[in-house]
Amino acid sequence: MPHINTKQLVTKVTDRTLLSCYNKAVIKAQGGYKMSIFNIFARKDINEGVRSFRESKNAILLDVRTREEYASGHIEDSRNLPLDEIDKVDSVIKDKNTPLYVHCLSGGRSARAAAYLKGKGYREVHDIGGIGSYRGKIVV
Repeated sequence: MPHINTKQLVTKVTDRTLLSCYNKAVIKAQGGYKMSIFNIFARKDINEGVRSFRESKNAILLDVRTREEYASGHIEDSRNLPLDEIDKVDSVIKDKNTPLYVHCLSGGRSARAAAYLKGKGYREVHDIGGIGSYRGKIVV
């Protein structure tokens, strides 16, 4: 039976798994493969993220859901910039040092938006996941 290099096998499987679970932009924005295979399934706590937003000076809570979703209920003090309009961010948020706390409904769109924002040079981008698990006040 031939010798199998377990480390190479795990690396190959991990690389393929990561690339299939995340698009390349997300991995690149996160600085490469700095996450472990176990972090892929970790859920972000939007409640903790909103708390951090409220404690950060000049921060923006960015909701990347559609305008219709936003109008049906959103977190107080959030700003809506739908993911399909994220390319307009430079005209909406000019200072690239502004702390951005990005969320959507379940976390998929916020991950893509966060990767895009990091790629555009925004320095402090926090993907805080989905509003679906938010326990605070929702306004209409």
